[in-house]
Amino acid sequence: MKTKSGEGDESVVKPRHLPDVIDKILKALPKNHEAREGLEDLKESAMYTAPEAMRDRWLQLSAVLNDKLSWPPKLAWECLVDDIVAGRK
Repeated sequence: MKTKSGEGDESVVKPRHLPDVIDKILKALPKNHEAREGLEDLKESAMYTAPEAMRDRWLQLSAVLNDKLSWPPKLAWECLVDDIVAGRK
């Protein structure tokens, strides 16, 4: 995202970081967790997704986290992403 000065805002999660975010989530999950397969598939597809289509991949991540981990669809994954980007996790 561009700031008024035209420079990038480093606090914003850029679409190309989705595979990194998924990696962090995968590292936190047990090896046999049922969400792993869906997250691994999403990571693979995100690596080859054009930036303009990345929003759909973020929505898919939200759906996986909500379905498999029973996290609230928005709040929990947004907080997790904020923590990862800030380097707190």
